[in-house]
Order: sequence, then C-alpha cells, then structure tokens
Amino acid sequence: GAVTYNRATGFFTQVVTLTNIGATLTNAAYVLNSLAAGYTLTNSNGSTIATVPSGSPYKIVGPIGAGLSVNVTLTFTRVGTSALTYTPRVLEGTPR
Repeated sequence: GAVTYNRATGFFTQVVTLTNIGATLTNAAYVLNSLAAGYTLTNSNGSTIATVPSGSPYKIVGPIGAGLSVNVTLTFTRVGTSALTYTPRVLEGTPR
C-alpha cells in the first residue's frame, strides 16, 4: 500500500494486506527483511517489535486462517532521506 506521512507526529504509515494462501497460521509474524537504513519500525499499537535477524524488524500479526486476509499497519520513523524499501515475508511462530 501507499506510504503516508503525518507532519504532526513525524511518522510514516503503510497499510499492508496479508492473504494466507496456505494452511492456517496460528501465530503469524510479518517480517521486513532489509529495511532501508535510516528507518525504524515503531511499536505504535502494542504489537511485538524486535530485530530478527539483524536489520529485519517484525510485527506479530496473530492467527490468519486459510484463505483469509488481514490488514497490518506499519509505522516508521526516518532519519535522513533514503527511500523506504524492504523485502516482506510472513513466518509462522515467533521469529528468533
């Protein structure tokens, strides 16, 4: 989805729709591999945020049934002027 910027807070927001085309995921996590330098994924709504592996923050999504979709709101802060880039993936269970 498109990235929006809130001038008042300084946060960038992106809504991503995840569709599960496989078996039910009981504890899915949305991983942002290779998040561009200068960006930080923030914990804007009580979700678990960590870095796993190094440079790949993630957000716990929870259960996603087979064939179902869920919207994930990602919130970023940025230092500098680099483009927002990352390679997304979804994992089952808590990333380590």
